[in-house]
Amino acid sequence: MVDAQAYGGAAPRRAAQHGHWTRSGTIEAGEPVAQGAGQPFGTMTLHGFPPRRRTLRGIQTVTFTEEALARLTELGLRLPTDPPPPAGAYLPYRLHNGMGFLAAQVSGSGPDALTGRVGAELSTRHGQQAARAAGLNALARLYQALDGFERLECLLHVAGHVASADTFWDQPMVLDGASLLFTDVLGERGGHTRTAFSHPRLPHNICVELEITFAYHD
Repeated sequence: MVDAQAYGGAAPRRAAQHGHWTRSGTIEAGEPVAQGAGQPFGTMTLHGFPPRRRTLRGIQTVTFTEEALARLTELGLRLPTDPPPPAGAYLPYRLHNGMGFLAAQVSGSGPDALTGRVGAELSTRHGQQAARAAGLNALARLYQALDGFERLECLLHVAGHVASADTFWDQPMVLDGASLLFTDVLGERGGHTRTAFSHPRLPHNICVELEITFAYHD
């Protein structure tokens, strides 16, 4: 688990006039937070922020990584510490000259994973939940690849693959589960282009698979 907040057991709220997180308001530790798209992630503990700080016009602010983790907490989510590993002989991510590539990110593995086809065994809402879970795993891989989110310039492109019944045509709606998560957590840096693909089946009978290209700096 990557914990999202510190400040002596209190989480910062956004100070709109400065566009950064400050201690202008707090959420008490253990306070319930909204669940994200039906995901059973529960209440977050509020501790563990890294100690780095920036100063803007004399106001104490936090890093972009801390902002992103705080947004996750507001959504009732947390970064997985063990996103699904590669299913074959390949790397989970690759960085090269300012461009990064994430190998296929899926909604989970094992008995708790959502499997099957949207429009057959699964509903559209189930598909959105699977896309959101795959997006959360993608954020965990980004965090791992860049040692946080500070070096992330932006997401560039998301290719989304959805296992679909023959008569299901709403793959873009399914993939919004991931796209909205990216913009909710990363703000402008989470904006991206996107392509949706429909497949009769995906490997291991998974529901959603995401391929992500991003830009970063050293």
